[in-house]
Amino acid sequence: MKKLSLIALLALVCLTVAAQANPTGLPTLSKIEQAGKQIKNITATFKEEAYSAVAKKTTTLDGTLYFNNTNMAMKYNKAEAKDLVINGSMFYMRQNKKSLRVNTDENYSIRQLRNTLVYCMQGKLQQLAEDQGLAGKQAANIITTEDSKHYIITLVSRQKDSYYSKIVLHYEKENCRLVKMRTERMGGDYTIYTISNINEEADIDAAVFTIPAKSNASANKSR
Repeated sequence: MKKLSLIALLALVCLTVAAQANPTGLPTLSKIEQAGKQIKNITATFKEEAYSAVAKKTTTLDGTLYFNNTNMAMKYNKAEAKDLVINGSMFYMRQNKKSLRVNTDENYSIRQLRNTLVYCMQGKLQQLAEDQGLAGKQAANIITTEDSKHYIITLVSRQKDSYYSKIVLHYEKENCRLVKMRTERMGGDYTIYTISNINEEADIDAAVFTIPAKSNASANKSR
């Protein structure tokens, strides 16, 4: 009888631990995704802290985030340092004097970067995990936890060639809006984005999401 009671107690403990760890967290993930569907426009301020493992240096930038549930732009206060625009499948990024324009339908790595940014804002976390499972690859693992104010979602890649090895996301419990993102690369580099002053009432000029045209110098160089 005592042996049976001990087995029952162990089973209860295991179930309790499993419930707290919430490895799938489907209700939480569904709640975040449903809230994301309500987004029309978002403007917010952001801080970006990028750590380079090689240089052992952290670079901090800030600016304004624009998102209309399809397109996204990050306009940095130091405009000469960096610029990022996502318009549909097109991805544009400029850092210092180097720029990149890519149709993400034709580039797996940049598509992962594009989808990470957009899906995290949309709350499409299961889709983001599955995105790493394309071409016969395994989807990323999802772990959900929480603190007093946030749902915390961690995605861990099972692919060595994934753009990110790990992504940790904080969504406010009150409205399921993304307020913090940490992305990690295999080599030890990581970037932390902190989002604040979220405004969902402001209109956004469509020009914000325009992919800059190639300069004449770049065009001539490519010929």
